[in-house]
Amino acid sequence: MDLISWLAYALNRLLGRYRNASKSTSCLVKIVLLYAAVNLCLCLCSIPFVILGRIFPSTPTPTVSMEEADRRHTLTPQPTRTPLPTRTHAPEPTKEPSPTPVPTPALGQRGLPMPLGETFVWCGDGREVELTIQRTMMGDEALTMVLEANSFNDVPGEGFVYALVYARARYLTGDESEPWDMDEFDFVVVSKNRLLKAPSVVDPEPNFEWKGFPGTEAEGWMTFVVYADDPAPALVFTPDRGTDVSEGVWFALK
Repeated sequence: MDLISWLAYALNRLLGRYRNASKSTSCLVKIVLLYAAVNLCLCLCSIPFVILGRIFPSTPTPTVSMEEADRRHTLTPQPTRTPLPTRTHAPEPTKEPSPTPVPTPALGQRGLPMPLGETFVWCGDGREVELTIQRTMMGDEALTMVLEANSFNDVPGEGFVYALVYARARYLTGDESEPWDMDEFDFVVVSKNRLLKAPSVVDPEPNFEWKGFPGTEAEGWMTFVVYADDPAPALVFTPDRGTDVSEGVWFALK
């Protein structure tokens, strides 16, 4: 007899005893019999499920470790979006600064001296004088004239030569109550950028030296020294100012 038949047989016997139990049978015995019958019924009912479980075993639920669970629940960081680079404008080429224009000197200034034979009208201190450098003489010819004017005149130092200047002046307007004088010491020579005053020598005749009122005219020689190798010496008219050439009139000597 198999298990199921035996369980069914036992259940029928229990139920039969329970039904055949007399009224005199104690309540406890009835309860025990009923309890046993119920358990047999449960066993009979569970047998098909046991058989099915053996035929079709269930797949066990995999066990997940705590580390694996934490890893699964950890959010994967999203990649940071790299901002697009700011567009840089190409630098504009630097403009070359415009050269500062150099003012053109007026005729009679250092950069543009008066040529030989040209007349300049000087105005200053309430006076007007018309001045012209008519001609010049340098080198051996000038030395000869200076030594003939006075045998005690010195020979120029080494590297220098005499420069004789023949000038003409007219005193146009000025103070009528007081005479005004002019000579070679109202001039300064600029040779190789060096200022040279007139040497103390006797000038050839006629010499340029006068004193008078407006309307006076004079002309004559003045004696200076310049560098022998200077290609462009100049004469600056600076009346009553000595070697201050800031407001003087420049005359070319060559």
